Amino acid sequence: MVNDRESIFLTFQALRPDEAELFLGVIETVLPHAQPQLDLPRIATALVIDAQMVAGLDLRALVLDGLREVDQSCRRAHGAGFTSVPPEQRVEALRAVEDTPFFQTLIHIVKADFYNRHIVWRVLGYPDLDREDGYLDHGFDRLPLVGAGTAEMTGEASRG
Repeated sequence: MVNDRESIFLTFQALRPDEAELFLGVIETVLPHAQPQLDLPRIATALVIDAQMVAGLDLRALVLDGLREVDQSCRRAHGAGFTSVPPEQRVEALRAVEDTPFFQTLIHIVKADFYNRHIVWRVLGYPDLDREDGYLDHGFDRLPLVGAGTAEMTGEASRG
């Protein structure tokens, strides 16, 4: 009999179950939200990236090499693989690779997929698109603009 977590690893296509476990461990570390309602969206994000790796062999190679590097780094530093060390040591291992193409690519895809889910918006308290009363008169049109071109966008340049 396989437990539910092990069953999840068997649903991956591009990754073997042991690679999928490591991959999901990395994603859980990158998305450390404590709310249990976000467990399924995290798994869904991992499966979306796995599906991209089925056809994208370059992405698959990049992820597999990065996962190996992270796991080996943990083994050298802590005597155990990434999935066996506590969260603080997982973060340490990921910080060591945060400037690599592996991590930069992965973080971009993970954030784009995970934070684009309505369930995530609701759990984190973001006012999503399902507002019955719309967005008018809720102050979203008065958010401060930051960055280059602010004067032009706010009309301050013509007030001179």
